[in-house]
Amino acid sequence: SLDSEYVLASSLDQNKMVLYRTKTNNKLMQYVGHADTITACAVNLGSKQVVSGSDDRTVRYWDMLSAKQVRSDSCPNQINNIDLSASELQLATCHMNDIRIWSTKHGKVIATLQGAHHDAVTCAKFTPDENAIISTGKDNTVKIWDVKTWKQIGSSWEHEAYSCPSSGAIRNKSEFCISPNGQYIVVGSSNGCVFVMDIKSGAIQVE
Repeated sequence: SLDSEYVLASSLDQNKMVLYRTKTNNKLMQYVGHADTITACAVNLGSKQVVSGSDDRTVRYWDMLSAKQVRSDSCPNQINNIDLSASELQLATCHMNDIRIWSTKHGKVIATLQGAHHDAVTCAKFTPDENAIISTGKDNTVKIWDVKTWKQIGSSWEHEAYSCPSSGAIRNKSEFCISPNGQYIVVGSSNGCVFVMDIKSGAIQVE
């Protein structure tokens, strides 16, 4: 969670999530209902909800305290990954080639970035100021998208030593980090290399 008070974990083989309190490591709640593997989850503190994406092609919202499902939003594709914006008003979902942006309040798709990557989109995250979305794909590229126009900013970042990793059982999912000031992105490669890239210039700061 944004306040670091909770940790939400999902199970690959049991299609459930468990909420823990970080200070005590106590198990607080369990969320069950997806029909297939849960690929990503997040805590929406503002609405006291848990959000999850799954291979069953749904985004689901759960009451954080009662564990009851609040809403299920259908999607035409399996969901590889999700990211909740800092304001918790928008949700990005990753799919095969495409990225969808959802309103968390209404459960409606705000925008679809069709053909965002030439292969599976493994991760997409809002920058802290929510002015852009950064994405990675199995086409081994990193891309930046303008949230106002939904157009790509600049050219795709590629490097001969960068190969997009996958997360074991979830083959079309990976992760990267954005610095709190929104200036840098840290991406890991399947060959063990780590790159620190300046988001504005695209220059590699550390390799």
